[in-house]
Amino acid sequence: QRVQVPNLPGSGKNREYRINRLMDTNKISEKEAIHMVDDTDSTRAAFHKYCTGQAWKDVSGYEIILNSGLIGTDKAAQMILNYIENKRK
Repeated sequence: QRVQVPNLPGSGKNREYRINRLMDTNKISEKEAIHMVDDTDSTRAAFHKYCTGQAWKDVSGYEIILNSGLIGTDKAAQMILNYIENKRK
């Protein structure tokens, strides 16, 4: 069963994709997957703020941003590898 997550600030299709992926790969409930996504996001935001002094969602600090929910994880991984290869040149 697929989850339809309301488009709240900071959510949307990427959040929906992450929740569904966790449900599929870990065989967990919607409630557990939502909790995992929210907990992970909170931890990442705090760690990023601690290390950089910037908000996690402030895109000005990133060199590359990929939406793996839109392009898939395999394509995202390949794009990252291509990016690294091109940076080395």
